[in-house]
Amino acid sequence: MFPNKYGRPRKNCLDRDIRKELKKADVVDKGGWHCARRTFASHLLMAGADVESVRIILGHSDLETTKRYLSVTDKHLNEIVDLVGFTDKIERGKVLPFKKR
Repeated sequence: MFPNKYGRPRKNCLDRDIRKELKKADVVDKGGWHCARRTFASHLLMAGADVESVRIILGHSDLETTKRYLSVTDKHLNEIVDLVGFTDKIERGKVLPFKKR
């Protein structure tokens, strides 16, 4: 992601390099290495990877640790609900009656 001056992958200072790139991109939110790991894990899950595979890729020994890394978007939740043929959209924290297509 961030090659050293010889074009090889960096083996240290990744967090500093990510923060530097975020600052250049005018990203106000505090990001960093863990932010990148959480985003990567969530995208894996939403792309169809199972939680156990995500756990192995992240190198966690406990599934509960992996679960803390994961979040899904409302768009993804609506796509999942669409798999069973309902048309209403999900709003977080609310239970909505569904209408069949």
